[in-house]
Amino acid sequence: MMLITTFFYLRHKVQINLDLKRYLTPIALFFFSLLTGYGSDLASDYSLVIDAYKNNDYEQTKIIGNEVLDKAKEQQDYYHLTKLYYILGYVSEMTDDFGNAIIYYLEGCRMGLLCEDLSIKPSVISMHKNLETILADYKHFDLAKQFIKDGIELSITYKSEEQVISLTSNLIYILIQEEKYDEVLVTIDSLRSNFELDYNTQIQLKNKEGIAHMNLNNLKDAEACYQFILDNDPSSDSKMYAFALHNLALIELKKEKTNLAINYLNQAITYSLEKKLNFRVFRGRQQLGELYLSNNQLNLALYQFLNAAEIIETSYTNNAETYSIYQWISTTYEQQGNIALALEYKEKYSEKLEEYIAQQKEITELDKKYNIQLLTDRYYDLLAADMEQKETERLAKFGIGGTASFFLIILSIMVYRQRRTKVLLAREINELHLTSEV
Repeated sequence: MMLITTFFYLRHKVQINLDLKRYLTPIALFFFSLLTGYGSDLASDYSLVIDAYKNNDYEQTKIIGNEVLDKAKEQQDYYHLTKLYYILGYVSEMTDDFGNAIIYYLEGCRMGLLCEDLSIKPSVISMHKNLETILADYKHFDLAKQFIKDGIELSITYKSEEQVISLTSNLIYILIQEEKYDEVLVTIDSLRSNFELDYNTQIQLKNKEGIAHMNLNNLKDAEACYQFILDNDPSSDSKMYAFALHNLALIELKKEKTNLAINYLNQAITYSLEKKLNFRVFRGRQQLGELYLSNNQLNLALYQFLNAAEIIETSYTNNAETYSIYQWISTTYEQQGNIALALEYKEKYSEKLEEYIAQQKEITELDKKYNIQLLTDRYYDLLAADMEQKETERLAKFGIGGTASFFLIILSIMVYRQRRTKVLLAREINELHLTSEV
């Protein structure tokens, strides 16, 4: 796959640039600190923002953060601008203010890329990760993948294999959402071929590989992936273990082995209850209820459905997928002849569905308000302009220094030639004196 291959090629290409920066950065930072007041009053002001954040006072974090942000802008302190945009973006994200989170993260990335201090680069990479997550949630998959690509290139440049692996794993998740399962398998193979992966990452990749094989109807390969997870220590990743049990049940259902499917689902529910994995319990009960309903085992189906509904009402945030449980309950009551309860749950399903549609409308309006595509286009335009200006300034400084060096060299040659001429002339005169004395 061209995208991943390019990243791994870049990984070996950056050493020369890094060696050059190793010598130039200390000098650049010295002049940068003189020009911006780097590390002075802004450092103490920034600590106030961090204090508010540590106290979980997000509102105060925003207020103080924006005040300090104005100071950092005045001083053109790229280091603190990057830090401030990062924390303001994160706080906005945590308070579901996703539009402003995107704006802050974009500006943070731009300032961080302009900053010469290498210690800020991990924050820039993290902002790329946060951006791609939000963009993927808004179904802007192409934009999300662009920030993954940029983040991976930065990670390679600054030798962070851990971030390359993490970002590539995020890319695989997006490819699954796009239902590009062949690309999922190719990307997983590339990751395994190019890096030594820790145990948890291997387990997570096995799960994603299993999803791809299941959707490609490669049931034998999918089963091998999930069995691999079960054969290893479940305590390392309990969610993956529960997920594997559930998906093995789905594989058995595809093979029309109902009893084995029921067995795996019961194991998944028991394990998930033990580990307090509420969503996995919900999924297991809903799937088991659907299976019982298809076999006309109405009481068993209703038991599972009602327990699943209780989970989402007490401990799990509702979404479009979970609302369907009320439809299943309504259908089961209807088949039992209990029309009153069937209508009650049908009405509940309609109410929840309307709530979900309203939420989706809000998301659409937010996308329109902030115009995410336009924001990211503007970011890349500004970044390109900033980088061009930075390069122009660098060349201008080099030009002045280079011209001065050139004249110094010419002057040195002239002085050297003058001295050499004087020495030769003195020698000739001395030889004349010697000759006359003879």
